[in-house]
Amino acid sequence: TLGADIQGDGIYCELVGWGPNQESWQLDARFLPGDTDIAMEGAWAALDAYSRAGVTFPGGKVVPIDQECVDAGYHTEAARAYCEAAANRLAVFGRSGWDRPVLGRGEAIRTEQRGKKAGRAGVREEDRAFLVGTYPVKLSWYGFLRESMKWHAQRIENEDGKSSSSEAIGLPPQPKGLVHVGRDVPEDWFEQVSAEAITTKKKRSGLVAAREWSVMPGRQNHYLDCRVYNRAAAEKLLLDRLSGEDWERLRTERHAQPEPET
Repeated sequence: TLGADIQGDGIYCELVGWGPNQESWQLDARFLPGDTDIAMEGAWAALDAYSRAGVTFPGGKVVPIDQECVDAGYHTEAARAYCEAAANRLAVFGRSGWDRPVLGRGEAIRTEQRGKKAGRAGVREEDRAFLVGTYPVKLSWYGFLRESMKWHAQRIENEDGKSSSSEAIGLPPQPKGLVHVGRDVPEDWFEQVSAEAITTKKKRSGLVAAREWSVMPGRQNHYLDCRVYNRAAAEKLLLDRLSGEDWERLRTERHAQPEPET
């Protein structure tokens, strides 16, 4: 999957591979500089080329990206144009709130431009946006990242030249959502994917306190947003519905040697 966070001067993107039990591999993360206000120009053209290159598996087979989720909250029309250029792309809008699903449909985002209804939201079904419930996804991500760091730290500590298998080195069971990070990760990736914290704020009445995610001072959270959109892309693919046989079939197909050209 590919998650993309759109900024005025470029696009942050992360390419993620998935396995059973929400195990993930960060295959690549980068910033594509360029303007983002004009459809399919600047950074959009770079993202399009990056997307169409696909993913090369260990056996040499090149496979298209299965699903992309692209932030459409900024330069919405340009984001829509990019997503309309390929069937595996989805324009999404992040939304706060603890009770939202990972990926769902929500309020209309189109507004009427003319006549008595000018400025009103559209009501046609095709105008209803795909919304990403960011709060629960971030909470899960922080838990996955924390448990993964513990698991990998224990693996390194227990290796001592022994076999790398979990049974041989006495590792605990692999946690849900185990995260693997690439060697060429951008220097600021870890800082960005952990840039937010849950804060408690009182509402105007002063009687009810609300828990919400906030970016810590001096930090940026673009790669965190990319990971959230990747999770939404995995949800779109219904990866949690795949059986063990499904995963094994995918491994066999994608790790196979590429067919010779005729």
